[in-house]
Amino acid sequence: MIAGVDGCKGGGWIAAVDLSGGATEIRGPFSFLDLLRQNDLKLIVIDIPIGLFDMGWRECDLAAQELLKPLRDKSVFLVPARSVVEASSYEEAKRLSREIHGKAPSMQAYSIFKRILDVDNEMTPSLQKRVREAHPEVCFAEMNGRKPLHTKKKDAEGQAERLGVLRPHFHDISKQVEAFGRRGLISDVIDAYACLWTARRVQQSLAYSLPSRPQRGSRDLIAEIVV
Repeated sequence: MIAGVDGCKGGGWIAAVDLSGGATEIRGPFSFLDLLRQNDLKLIVIDIPIGLFDMGWRECDLAAQELLKPLRDKSVFLVPARSVVEASSYEEAKRLSREIHGKAPSMQAYSIFKRILDVDNEMTPSLQKRVREAHPEVCFAEMNGRKPLHTKKKDAEGQAERLGVLRPHFHDISKQVEAFGRRGLISDVIDAYACLWTARRVQQSLAYSLPSRPQRGSRDLIAEIVV
């Protein structure tokens, strides 16, 4: 089976999973390690940066921003150098980032650094055959004829637009959204399904990578966003 995975409140992860006959289900929340222990999931496409660098920006983030201009490019933040992500405080992260990149990360970006490190601590080059990085807004743009969506994902209008794009591919998505919406996870479920759409493309050898020639990070992990 294959899964699209997105982070949710509390620091965990939820997975949209393809079942037989075109049906789907939502699993989780899991820790990342428990997600990897779902042994029936042979392919996981997850919304988290994989592959950090000692210096410079990741080319995949820059390529994703370019693809999403001018409407949704701000939804992709530039992942800073490893030392910034590993900083022990926001103040230290800002100082290091200014020294290395000439600008400080936003608090929103800093808030997911722990998630990035949780995944980074478990990832290996061989595990990347099973776990691939995606970005939901890039997935939606590709679904939409390579045109970025106009709305913001947290708004009711934005959720309706994204569900409209997803329903032709997932006939039972409304049931899952209704169930998990009661837990305040609507946008996370929607993003997980966007990643599942890309997981299907990977499985069918239809996906491509941003950039076309991915880099390798400081731990030999591929830095790419798969679409």
